Amino acid sequence: MAEEEKRGIVFITSKVYEQAVGALDIYRCITLVGPSGCGKTLTALQLASRKCEKDGGSKLYFRQTLEEILAIAKNDINAYIIVDDWIDKYLYFPSTLYPAIDCLNKTYVKYIKDTKIHLILTAQEDKWNRIRSLLNACCLFNEPHLLTINSKIFSQKGKRNMVLRHFECFDIEEKEDSVDEETSNLMKRTTFVQKGTVDNIVMNIKEEQEFSFPLVVDLICNNIRLLRTLDCVFKYGFEETLTKYFDTWSNDTYIKEKRSFCILVFAALLGGEISPRDLSAQKTGAMYKRICREYACQSNANISVQKETDGNELIEQQSELFETNLRLKSCLYRSSKGQGCPCFVFQHSSLVRFVLLYIKKRKGESFIIKNATIEVLLNKCWLEVPFADKIVNRKKYTSLKSLEGSVIFSKKYFLPLAERILSEMQNGECIPEWDKHVFLSNEKFLKVWNSIDTSHVKDIV
Repeated sequence: MAEEEKRGIVFITSKVYEQAVGALDIYRCITLVGPSGCGKTLTALQLASRKCEKDGGSKLYFRQTLEEILAIAKNDINAYIIVDDWIDKYLYFPSTLYPAIDCLNKTYVKYIKDTKIHLILTAQEDKWNRIRSLLNACCLFNEPHLLTINSKIFSQKGKRNMVLRHFECFDIEEKEDSVDEETSNLMKRTTFVQKGTVDNIVMNIKEEQEFSFPLVVDLICNNIRLLRTLDCVFKYGFEETLTKYFDTWSNDTYIKEKRSFCILVFAALLGGEISPRDLSAQKTGAMYKRICREYACQSNANISVQKETDGNELIEQQSELFETNLRLKSCLYRSSKGQGCPCFVFQHSSLVRFVLLYIKKRKGESFIIKNATIEVLLNKCWLEVPFADKIVNRKKYTSLKSLEGSVIFSKKYFLPLAERILSEMQNGECIPEWDKHVFLSNEKFLKVWNSIDTSHVKDIV
């Protein structure tokens, strides 16, 4: 079973899935709203995939902006389209929100209401609540097209079934007698836990800002070390336990563990997706080398690839760490979209944000500004000061404060951030719609931006 498929079957409760199926059958469009990690994306993927199989010739499209829907609908009138976390772009490019909703309304009238395409949207609950009143003009964001998914709708029985499915999927079993780890590995690689663990998880796992119940269960079952320290999770919470876990990992004296932690940091600074080729590529290889130096870790990232065979051999050596290091595998899974060279993705976007925040706390904003890709800086980071109400044109939203889970840059780092963005432009990096970015809507950042020499990028800005 593919990793994506395996992950899907352990998240979705039958009640939620049945509701989603019914809404999609009747209205041909549905918006799934819920906290990070509650199973929105997996519900959308399984729903669309199964419907595509049933309909035969239908094709599934996975997108991230509303503007892409109309273009697909014009060319494929039998399409199933998922727009995942669609709000993300418009929080960073707020002036593009209203044109995008107009486009969506046209799509609804011409293609959805006319029974041509199926559309599934997902949105994170905190971001949804922030701009909810701006969406009333679009029928797709109101009942009966709206389905909320969060832990409040999960019954105790539903949560228990979810944990049991995770245990089955990850070969975890409850046992009266204690069994040491060596014996466990001899028996189908089964991990044994104390009797009553399932009920303890159901009763004691608390909803946290970035980690909802299904996601915490999934990440714990992925990570044997966390599974064996459940008492700490119950006592201190998942986020604090995960922080301690990263502290231990980053301070490990074993070079392979140290290097695997550097790869985790590297993957987060790339935006959550990584290939072993990135460790030695011309641009990203230098970034990886700097990270290894920062964490006092030896690196082979500076080895030049003279021949194709040498390059392949180096990639194989680097890939081995991704495949064999249990800590790294608990955070990254191998995606099916990697061709030629494998591709590894964070278990969930919440984990990416958590690692970025962890890096900021331990290494500071300047380290992130220097090393993260421009996409991460522009689409996962925020500024410390509130934004004027002109951003969303509503007095109710006079302070779009820091986004949950985002890396916050304080004012003293505005200059290096602006200089980094400018340097990328000078190097030919294209920043689409930069003039509409929320950074430039902030007067203090705009003042810093205008203070540096941007004359040679006027055509972009």
